Amino acid sequence: MQKRPENSRLSAARILADWLDTGAYPDRSLERISSDRAFVTEVVYGVVRWHGALTWLIDNMTGRKPHPGLFAVLEVGLYQVLFMDNVEEYAAVNETVEAAKTLAAPGEANMVNAILRRILREKSTIMRELDRAPLCIRLSHPDLLFNRWKREFGERNCRKLFEWNNKPADTVVRVLRERMRPDAFRREAEAAGIQTEPHPHSDRDTFIVSRGVAVPDLPGFAEGAFYAQDPSTLASVVLLKPQPGERILDACAAPGGKTVAIAERMKSDGCLIALDLHDDRLTRLNDNLKRMKFDDFVQVHRGNAGHWKPEDGEGFDAILLDVPCSNTGVIRRRPDVKWGFTLGRLRSLVDKQTEILDHCSTLLKTGGRLVYSTCSLEPEEDESFIQAWLEKNPGFHFVKAEKLFPPKTQTDGAYAALLTKKG
Repeated sequence: MQKRPENSRLSAARILADWLDTGAYPDRSLERISSDRAFVTEVVYGVVRWHGALTWLIDNMTGRKPHPGLFAVLEVGLYQVLFMDNVEEYAAVNETVEAAKTLAAPGEANMVNAILRRILREKSTIMRELDRAPLCIRLSHPDLLFNRWKREFGERNCRKLFEWNNKPADTVVRVLRERMRPDAFRREAEAAGIQTEPHPHSDRDTFIVSRGVAVPDLPGFAEGAFYAQDPSTLASVVLLKPQPGERILDACAAPGGKTVAIAERMKSDGCLIALDLHDDRLTRLNDNLKRMKFDDFVQVHRGNAGHWKPEDGEGFDAILLDVPCSNTGVIRRRPDVKWGFTLGRLRSLVDKQTEILDHCSTLLKTGGRLVYSTCSLEPEEDESFIQAWLEKNPGFHFVKAEKLFPPKTQTDGAYAALLTKKG
């Protein structure tokens, strides 16, 4: 007898309970979901995105801090009722109560039922109360980020950034012109019933894809005609300006979007080494390079960018250093980032970034180019970091940098700085 698929609300609540209890990354947990994955993903990311507002509501209604299982179920129910217009109210309540019977203690399912039915009765009043709540509650961001971003960008831009982060992320693809003409990609997508539009902050090769479309369903996927990547990821590659025949290192390369862009500009001529440390990320990197038909050109190595050295001992003409960072520029795609941000973690990341840049700078040939990049908005990881590093490393010259602010560029946030090694 075939096993019945798990209640999708229960699947979402399990992931959220694990996140609340252990800090497990929701995106990795979602990879294990096979049944009703689109709905589960929408609920999980929606709850994490609005966790601050939902927590405020639950605290006001229960007067206590529920255990992770019960809290997750309540968040799943409240998110559906208050923020999802495409869900039938009876299904939201009934299925969530059923999930509570598994994740909550006996009798707590009745409390979930009572709270959700109260929300339905008083929805307009509750939403008005939320609208009058402090900004960080209303727009669901931690006070720490508000205080930092208000100081860095001003209160108006901080609010815009909060609003940007609360929108579901677009799926963006970049077409490789040598594989498929961009106009042909759009025609084939339209013929398949898929709407696309040019991205406002890119050339004519990059398109926003209509919501709900799986990337593998787009025309040209198997042929490697395009790569799914936000335009912000190309800022560092443009600064690096890879050339055919060069010897280039892409450190911290997975999942491979920048590697593909470098290989494309090198025209598969020269030496391109893609380095990463973790086996699961290397698997994804290799899979992407194979689909994009660059697996025969790119040399994939496993290693720590803070210590790795090439076996032949040769230096590199150019190095792309996309360092591990706080990811505050990609909160729209990874909403859990804002809740995990701490000053302690930021300091730890800066130490790691320093270690990596210190080491990789020694692998550069005289006159060579190095691009340091992050998907962070924090000056400690970006412009202030580079300024401080250059003061301690006079053998390098600052050329230029670019910082992308999401509400302005309509991209993910990113920073990239081009340095050259003096003769």
